[in-house]
Amino acid sequence: MSVVSRALSSRGLSSLASGPVGWLLLAACLGLAGCPATPPPQSVQVETLPYAGTQSRLLVPEGTPLLQQWQVPLSEWSTQTGGEATLVERPSGDLERLSPPAGDAPAELAILSYAELPEVAQRLTLQVLPNEALADEGGLAWSDLMPGVRERLAAPRRKPLLLPLSAPVYVCYVRADLLQKAGRRPPQTWAEYQALVEQLSDWAPGLTAYEPWGADSRATLFLAKALAHAKHPENYSVFVDLETLEPLIAGPPFVRAWEECRAVARRLPAEAWQAGPFAARREVLEGRAAMALAYEPTGGEQRADAAEWLAQRVPDIELEMVPLPGVIEVWNPQRRQWEGGGGRRGTTTVQRADLTAFEGACVCGFAVSGRNERHWAPAWNLVASLAGPDYLSRLPPGFAGVTRRSQLADSTQVCGPELQSLESARYLASLATVLEGSQLVYELPFPRRGEFRELLANALKEGLVSEQDPATALGEVATGWSRLIDEIGRENFRRAYRQILGLGERLTATP
Repeated sequence: MSVVSRALSSRGLSSLASGPVGWLLLAACLGLAGCPATPPPQSVQVETLPYAGTQSRLLVPEGTPLLQQWQVPLSEWSTQTGGEATLVERPSGDLERLSPPAGDAPAELAILSYAELPEVAQRLTLQVLPNEALADEGGLAWSDLMPGVRERLAAPRRKPLLLPLSAPVYVCYVRADLLQKAGRRPPQTWAEYQALVEQLSDWAPGLTAYEPWGADSRATLFLAKALAHAKHPENYSVFVDLETLEPLIAGPPFVRAWEECRAVARRLPAEAWQAGPFAARREVLEGRAAMALAYEPTGGEQRADAAEWLAQRVPDIELEMVPLPGVIEVWNPQRRQWEGGGGRRGTTTVQRADLTAFEGACVCGFAVSGRNERHWAPAWNLVASLAGPDYLSRLPPGFAGVTRRSQLADSTQVCGPELQSLESARYLASLATVLEGSQLVYELPFPRRGEFRELLANALKEGLVSEQDPATALGEVATGWSRLIDEIGRENFRRAYRQILGLGERLTATP
């Protein structure tokens, strides 16, 4: 009840009006009744930025332009989110300094090459990405990653462990105009591929086949060609047995691949033994080769090595790019027998598997006890902001590559300028076939990967051009690999291997 109401009800108008004091009181009450009440003060709405008060660090490799390129987007991210972040250059090859941050330190992520990741994983535990970081809005757009990249490389056994920035794979370049004229088709199996090489004089007279057997690509090329034989869908172990740590490189699938490689290698030009994948690509574009195994130089003419791959394309040629061929029979290491079509007896299904992570980079973090998801979310949001919506244009050549469906819309960031639009579309379609598949394999996910590669490359250099028994040559490689495993330490080796495969109780999920 208001002041006026109480006054009127307690005395009545007649009693208030009697005498001068009553009239004054009545006038005062009526005056109060005509004045609006003073409104309560309005609450001030203060905008809260999502990561206000948080701190993050991102380690980037020394010698790259990332530190300079990302300063402006870093400042924009801080303004929009309220978070504080720093970029720190990590000396190349200095992995011993990588360690999980202390309990009160900022959340820290690192950009590592795929060769470096196993080196670190033998000492540290890879941090499972928080759910918030996987979101399409404000996160890493995890669902945009190609299924094979997401499930086999980024999140093996459904543990999101790292963000791939690239996922390189070899493809087969072939002269589509010559195949069509001869009534032939691109190879679906390695047997068909070998037949095309052996019959070049029939469908591509005067031209060669070209494979990059140079020192830097030799081991990778062999493993890429052997993988369809060796990667059984039901087994994790491909290069080294996961339980016994026995190298599998001398087993039947690699011996068979060696024999197939040698049959083709003898028909290659001598220059192929010094060539890399971009040189093989150039041979096709410049009209000297009818087939080649290679891949496109992501980043185009901005790459520092542009002089090594830019080609003077000959006119009136048409290229087809298809995934590397597969096999009809795959080796089952558990049953120690060949099986048709990926384990289904009596079928002729083509079994395919593709090698990746032989170059390129990823982003990861390392587990810290007691840290919750909220601690890591700002750092991953920072990565998403810095990399940009396409995860290509803000990354320097050598780091970026096709990993996402959305990247298939713009071939200019992915293919060299020599390709015609139809050819670029064919190349991207081949990448989509491979990267959406379930048989994508990380190349040699071990510490000291370069030394494993070198032992294999040296054996291939001598063995593929001689009559050396492949089982003997690969047996010597296996012996060398066993020695390296012992030097690394069997448990260190096993720890790194299992982490990258998404296995083992050592992985620490975010609380």
